[in-house]
Amino acid sequence: MADKLRFAFMTLVLLSYPQAASTQEMLCTVQGSRVITSEVMSMLVTSNRPTTGKTSLRVWTFADGKCELEAERELTLLSGLAYHEPTRKIMAGDKHRVLSFTQDLMPVGEPVTDGNLDEISAIYCSPDAKFIFVGSSRAERLKPLAGRVTCLDSNTGKRVCQWDFSRPVICLAYSPDGAHLAIGMTSGAIEVIQVKSGVISRTLDDSRSGVRAVCFLPNGNQLVSLQGDGAIVMWDLDKGESRYRILPEDRFATKVAVGSQHFIASLDSDSQVTLWQAATGKQITRLKHKAVRSLIFHPDGKTLFVLSSESDLSAISLRDFEHGKKE
Repeated sequence: MADKLRFAFMTLVLLSYPQAASTQEMLCTVQGSRVITSEVMSMLVTSNRPTTGKTSLRVWTFADGKCELEAERELTLLSGLAYHEPTRKIMAGDKHRVLSFTQDLMPVGEPVTDGNLDEISAIYCSPDAKFIFVGSSRAERLKPLAGRVTCLDSNTGKRVCQWDFSRPVICLAYSPDGAHLAIGMTSGAIEVIQVKSGVISRTLDDSRSGVRAVCFLPNGNQLVSLQGDGAIVMWDLDKGESRYRILPEDRFATKVAVGSQHFIASLDSDSQVTLWQAATGKQITRLKHKAVRSLIFHPDGKTLFVLSSESDLSAISLRDFEHGKKE
């Protein structure tokens, strides 16, 4: 009964408001030496929809975990952060537009709207930094919410192409080789697109709940998804099927991150972090840090950064866990 109630609640939140998972703490790696975090400080809601709000953006250094810069910006609904290496710009999805900030958190350039962006739920830069992919949901009169992924030229902001779906898009992930884009939707389906041809190469479906996050493993052949019921699913892209599903009885995941080929980290409902073996789905350990709000891996996959409720950023080396060693 408890599992059914949890599933019903998580699914209701996800389906009734696709951005619900996106208005919480988010992280973005910058230049291999800094982390960007965002936090919604206040929000004005009109007719059950956010209309304006204030978001705190912070820049942290990897070396000492100190916040070196903080700025408060008026954003309607921050729904994704990405870093564009060539221009050193921080890209932020905000309701119907994409905003750009310098590394000093100053607004730069004109917002990208394209006249075609719906309510943004995710934003992702391609590995070669040539394109920005924007996931969104769109409402049409007397029709259910639908989804769209728009590909924008990162230099001009103009639309290159788009894909339309029958359900709202919640999350995006790019494969390490840049060949595939994974798109998670409220229906529980994950569409894997061959970027060059625009063809859907795989449809992965966990119909028990919607998809809240997707992450490729470094080999590009496996994909991890966080489902609406808090389960973590490992997908085999060659076979098009799930390898395992993680859902402990006493908790569920609210965020997930993938490090090297060895690790999956989850932020759980009790605000602690669990480390899992990527190969088997078995629990390695639960980290000692309490009241964690978000997490992200360093690009080397062997250092995990966790942000606490006191807004402290901690770096955790996972080298001792590579062969299943525990704390």
